[in-house]
Amino acid sequence: MRRFRENRESQRQADATRDRPHAGGSMRVGWEWRFVRAGEPGEAPLFSIPRCLNFQPLTRSPMFVLIRFAAQFAFAAALLAIGGLISIYLLTPPPPSPPLVTAAGETLDAEATAEVIEAIFQSAREDDAAAIRDYLATGYSPNVRSPRGDTLLIVASYRDSRAVVAALLQAKQIELDARNQAGLTAVSAAAFKGHDEALKLLIAAGADVHATGSLGQSALTFATLAGNSSTVEILKQAGAGDAGRDKSASPTAD
Repeated sequence: MRRFRENRESQRQADATRDRPHAGGSMRVGWEWRFVRAGEPGEAPLFSIPRCLNFQPLTRSPMFVLIRFAAQFAFAAALLAIGGLISIYLLTPPPPSPPLVTAAGETLDAEATAEVIEAIFQSAREDDAAAIRDYLATGYSPNVRSPRGDTLLIVASYRDSRAVVAALLQAKQIELDARNQAGLTAVSAAAFKGHDEALKLLIAAGADVHATGSLGQSALTFATLAGNSSTVEILKQAGAGDAGRDKSASPTAD
């Protein structure tokens, strides 16, 4: 009996030594792990996790390691793609804007040009078709560009300024498929925002539904990614995505 008591006491001392908490961390008590504050071993545990819920073996399994690697790889690829898009945008200079020349042949200076451009692009955003018609009647180019390289038609299509889109399409010199700094057209802008009526006006005027951006994104791509199902249908009815489309729709075209 005495020997049994000595063995029990020795076991208790061994368990106490094994379960003694270090400077912050965990200690094993009975069938669970208890996490305590650093330097305060006498306090009650912050929380306890049953030993049967120990996920450490799971995190070391080959399948978990493979899944974690795949997730890290996908995250890194997404960051690289975003970085590439930003680099292309920052390194690609905006297309030059044509000079503003009146019908009488007078060319505006830089200061006057900047004022006119700021005012007319604000009119395009606000769907002020009357201001656009006055601008065109003065003889100014319908293809003037903002400091970011957008044309009036691109901005109006993006903002769903349908009256402005219709007014610009009446201009004889309008460039339907002009691209901005990112290589996007008015059709792409309308498709991305899901502005179906503006898109229909552009298609009716002969805008190219196959035009692609700097990375090969078409209007159909933008509409699909944005979840604009009605826009996707309009583009497909106009021939977007057809196997026989022209080479300009191919990301690998020269």
